[in-house]
Amino acid sequence: MIYLASESVARKEILTATGLIFTPIPSQLDERRALLEYPNLSPKRTARTLAIKKATIISTEYPDDVIIGADQTLCCSDEVFHKPQSMAKASCQLKALRGKTHVLYTAVCIMKSSVLLWSTTTTAKLTMWNFSDKFIEEYLSVVGEDVLNTVGGYHLEGVGVRLFEKIHGDYFGIRGLPVIPVLNFLREKRLT
Repeated sequence: MIYLASESVARKEILTATGLIFTPIPSQLDERRALLEYPNLSPKRTARTLAIKKATIISTEYPDDVIIGADQTLCCSDEVFHKPQSMAKASCQLKALRGKTHVLYTAVCIMKSSVLLWSTTTTAKLTMWNFSDKFIEEYLSVVGEDVLNTVGGYHLEGVGVRLFEKIHGDYFGIRGLPVIPVLNFLREKRLT
């Protein structure tokens, strides 16, 4: 059996679209609290560490099964962004990101019997155009509180693509799960 240690709608959609049979189980990891244990990690290492912690939690419950863990960290001008906790904070984050290029690290790992079998981290660079405050308000009113579940306070899919001027990186990774390398590893190790 394969478990996805995530409650992310985007990750579930991506994995479901592949036809892979899996069960999503949220790890219930308090990411902000977990980060207090690792205050000096780079954003890239933070994403990897949290992905592994999520997978480890589920792997201890299901030691005979394959666990996929994933996490994202976003940084812009040396500031690390997390999931906004309110629509007002989402608006503030979008204001801080507009007109700039930010970096999004997406880490994914595969674990079995609490042993890390594989991991990778993708890096994407996304440039937002310098939109107005009114545009932010309109965007947030259309997408609603779903943006509270994403780092940066945006979705790339749907109307969220209108926030961007340029994007360099793996589309699936930007959405939350670099699925091609995951599938390659599962096939190579015959875990599917």
